[in-house]
Amino acid sequence: MNFRPRHLAFLLALSLACSLLPAATFEPWIESAIARETPEWAGQASALILLDESSHEIDAQGIETVTQRYIARMLTTNGKEHAVRRVYYDSKSAKVKSLRAWLIRPGQKTQTLNNSEWIDACTEDALTLASDIRYRQASFADKAVAGDLFVVETKVVGPMFASYLRRNFGNTLPMLVERLQVSLPAGFTVEAQTWGETKPSVSHEANTWTWTVTNRPHRPEESYDTPAAHVDCDLMVRIDPPASSTTFKPLHLSSWSEITQKLNDLNNGKCDTSPELAAKARELAGSLEDPIAKIQAIGQFVQKLRYISNAEGLNQGQGMVARPASLVYSRRFGDCKDKANLMRAMLREVGITCLPVGAGSGLQEMIRPEAANMFQFNHAICAIEVAPTCPFPAVLRTEELGSLLLFDPTDPYTHLGDVPRSIQHTFIQVRDPRLNRLLPVPVIPPEIGHRIARRALLKIRDDGTLEIEAEFERNGQQAAAFRAGTRHADSNKDLDKIAMSELGDALRTGQLTKRSLLDNPEQGTATLKIEASVRSYLQRNQGALIIAKLYVFNRSQIPVYPEKNRRTTAELPPLCLDDVIRLQVPEGLVIEELPRPASVKDKYGSLTLSFEQKDSVVTLRRRLVLNRTLVPVNEFLVLRKFMADLARSDRSSVLLRLAAPAAAK
Repeated sequence: MNFRPRHLAFLLALSLACSLLPAATFEPWIESAIARETPEWAGQASALILLDESSHEIDAQGIETVTQRYIARMLTTNGKEHAVRRVYYDSKSAKVKSLRAWLIRPGQKTQTLNNSEWIDACTEDALTLASDIRYRQASFADKAVAGDLFVVETKVVGPMFASYLRRNFGNTLPMLVERLQVSLPAGFTVEAQTWGETKPSVSHEANTWTWTVTNRPHRPEESYDTPAAHVDCDLMVRIDPPASSTTFKPLHLSSWSEITQKLNDLNNGKCDTSPELAAKARELAGSLEDPIAKIQAIGQFVQKLRYISNAEGLNQGQGMVARPASLVYSRRFGDCKDKANLMRAMLREVGITCLPVGAGSGLQEMIRPEAANMFQFNHAICAIEVAPTCPFPAVLRTEELGSLLLFDPTDPYTHLGDVPRSIQHTFIQVRDPRLNRLLPVPVIPPEIGHRIARRALLKIRDDGTLEIEAEFERNGQQAAAFRAGTRHADSNKDLDKIAMSELGDALRTGQLTKRSLLDNPEQGTATLKIEASVRSYLQRNQGALIIAKLYVFNRSQIPVYPEKNRRTTAELPPLCLDDVIRLQVPEGLVIEELPRPASVKDKYGSLTLSFEQKDSVVTLRRRLVLNRTLVPVNEFLVLRKFMADLARSDRSSVLLRLAAPAAAK
């Protein structure tokens, strides 16, 4: 094995320091880890994780003692940011038994932090009403330097709510040893499932199971990575008590239908009503006859309610229980499950059936449909029964339940008929007893759910100033992102900046003369119209030739991958840009040459580019489609070539020249 020379001095110092310290200074698990040398494959990382271990000792009643051990070596000055560790606990049901932290510097006295010296803080924020979850934190970030070792051991005891454990092996930092250990009473067994390119080594001795991953190289964050980018191995473990056990209290559910039944039981009676709630639902529906119009009216009302969570009673399952719909309505706030539950109650008042749905926001491929685990989901949405003829792309068509329209009552920017991008390309749990499986979220093509239609008319004044009239119509998640940006703008000046940012870099110094915004919930579109002027638009070439660049739009929506080589899977996000640009050539100028048409097509997407001249008007038509694709490391260069081919083909400069003077009569 090769080692970096810059660490030799540290290793010699460590060897000398250890020889001078008493043998009992460090416990064996610490000594064995810190004696490990830094391998060459640690790369340019700022720190190396020597050990990251979690040990779960579970008794016959389901009381769990979790011991976590962590050792990191600072490799650079910036490594000090990794000399911080938190342990989270439920303040109502768990107890922190011991906390220890060390900062070891060769040749110097070891610094320590014991229980009372760890910070104790809550996890509440502006969007949380109350929370039982707290954390203790140890930090040497203000003292650690290159060569130091940061060592932590924590022990927390508390009851399990359900008999599941999950470990995502992996980190952005290089790691020597990562381990999960589970110890159970006699007669208990485990069922384990793993996903990922790396398979852990597994050992089983007596009633202790151990999964270990070793020698993980440095893989820093990269552009357009995925939720699973830094997960080498995803491990799920289910604890199975013996059939004769009568004392094991954690929920033991082994199928999706059992999980659905339990969640429905926990939420029994929560989808209630009140005279005020019922009256409001009927008021919103009014005289509307179309069920979709009723859903839209009620959905907009619920989406506008303030989001506030309440993280209390989590170890009794309250994190999966909605507050009564009548209470949420009267208070006018709630979290995702509260708002989904209120949506169900209000729709029921106008004769529409709505089912609760568990979803994984931002988890995409990390949702494992083959593993029945109620903790896979972090979000709640709705599935609304609609007619088979409903044209929305967010309709899920099933044999058991018919047509279901997915709707997120928490996302105020995603309109009815669309699905937030954070829960696309994954699976959901529709909580209906007729189902014993997860369902895939409908795939919404980029042409439908991620499209921007851009239109521009360009006029050139006699002094060379360019006048622009442009329209940008977005749908789907492009519209949702635009709504979020404009609604968070603090002033008209900020809105003006957003409007001008739609133009290319060279045109943003222009003067905005008019701006209008139109949000159309019925069509699911958000439209921006602008008028602007830009000086010095034309570029004079040698001789009498003049260059007019037709492509005046911003290209920032197109992903850029700066890495020459990739270490993790890359995501190509979905996108459709549908552009039409017209240039009116003024008198005194004639068209010398138009760009060539172009066509590029691959599994990743396509580009078509065409030009048309009619009298003194040049029209550019451009359509770019990118298909959402997960690109593995061994195909990354193919993706880069495709993106380079797009860039080379995407040319739009028109050559003009001065018209010849009219002949004298």
